[in-house]
Amino acid sequence: MLLAAPARAGDVTHEVEVGGVARSYIVHQPPGTTLQRPAPLVIVLHGGGGRARQVARATRFSELADREGFIVAYPNGTGRGPLLLTWNARYCCGHALRENADDVAFIAALIDRVAA
Repeated sequence: MLLAAPARAGDVTHEVEVGGVARSYIVHQPPGTTLQRPAPLVIVLHGGGGRARQVARATRFSELADREGFIVAYPNGTGRGPLLLTWNARYCCGHALRENADDVAFIAALIDRVAA
C-alpha cells in the first residue's frame, strides 16, 4: 500500500477516536517523503505489556524507514494507564480483552488517517 506522506519528517504522536475511546500511535516519516512522493506504510505492533515508543526504540524500524523510504506507524494497545498496554486477542490479554477493545477498527482508522 502506497500512502501520501504527512507534512513533516520525523516522529509525531497522533490520536484517533475508535468506539468512543481515544487511541494513540506514533508515525515516523522519513526525510524526502512528500505528498507528491508517496511511500509504503509498515505497522509495527508492540508485544503484550509494551508501548509504541518502546517497540520503536527496540526494533529501530525508524532507522530502516529512513534508509529505505517507507513510513512506519507504531500503535499503542490499551491499558488502565500508560504502561502495560495489551491487544485484544479474543482469548487474552488483560485490559484489552476485558474492555473488548476493537484493535482491528483502530488499525483501520490509523491507516485511513495516515493515508489522508
